Amino acid sequence: MSFVPIRKQDLSVGGPLPWAVYDRQKNLLLRDGYVLESEVQLNQLVEQGLFRRASGGELAGAERNGAAPAAEAAKESAQKEVPFDEVKLQIGDPLQLQPMVDGEETRYYVKLIGFQKGQAVLVTTPVVDGMTLLMKEGKTFVVRAFSGKSAFAFTASVLKATNTPFPHLFLAYPRCVRGLVVRKGTRVRTRVIAAATRPQDAPGESVAVTIVNISTSGAMLTARAPLGKKGDTLAIKFKLSLNDIESYLDIETVLRNVEAGAATEQGAAQWQHGVEFREVAQQDLLMLTAYIYQKLLDESASGQ
Repeated sequence: MSFVPIRKQDLSVGGPLPWAVYDRQKNLLLRDGYVLESEVQLNQLVEQGLFRRASGGELAGAERNGAAPAAEAAKESAQKEVPFDEVKLQIGDPLQLQPMVDGEETRYYVKLIGFQKGQAVLVTTPVVDGMTLLMKEGKTFVVRAFSGKSAFAFTASVLKATNTPFPHLFLAYPRCVRGLVVRKGTRVRTRVIAAATRPQDAPGESVAVTIVNISTSGAMLTARAPLGKKGDTLAIKFKLSLNDIESYLDIETVLRNVEAGAATEQGAAQWQHGVEFREVAQQDLLMLTAYIYQKLLDESASGQ
């Protein structure tokens, strides 16, 4: 039996499900005809990872294209689910809280205080512009973090908010945590303006480029004209923002490929440049890793 993943846009609140819905282990969650009652319920279901049985037409189309829906589902299932206590987060590790309210993109950054298995997870109360925020009990968040080579996400509601002896929150202990392994060389989509300097450029001169994807070992740059040929060196300077912290990176790279992109309606084609990073400073590597983990978490949460 083959399954295909369900995206958030495939579901709607107040309408009957057109098919039965299954979890990652292919256990039946909801029967066809079930009506989703709220946006919160919808978000909580999507966070678990949902699947449905593939139709005959989808199976036939996949066979013609040389791929099966099950392969796509297996790709989605590469995300692992683990108990919270196996994530190995450390006291003081940063966590991100995103309210599970449709259309609300605000994200709060807190620190892990501790947890009691099966009972609650303790975190600091979010602070914005020096002010401690008022958190209502029962409010639900998507909680994100990263540890080792994996990025993690789970949903949790506020059990209790207290200011004694200092502001902190008791979050509901998650049944399981969804993890996404960050493999070496994993690239994430981005759009960061950078300054590229070539060996032939005069001191202080640079060329404006755009970083369209990036990993800890390289990136793809676009520019209006070719920046050189394969094997040439290129220094790029750019800024990354994470958790309200800005870091300026200056990395030496080597051009590995140069190609002309397709022409656009706005004008001439953008040249694409694949670059490999050389001897990235430790502090820059840490920032790159954290930035990539965060991007992966964001993409995972939005179903991209």
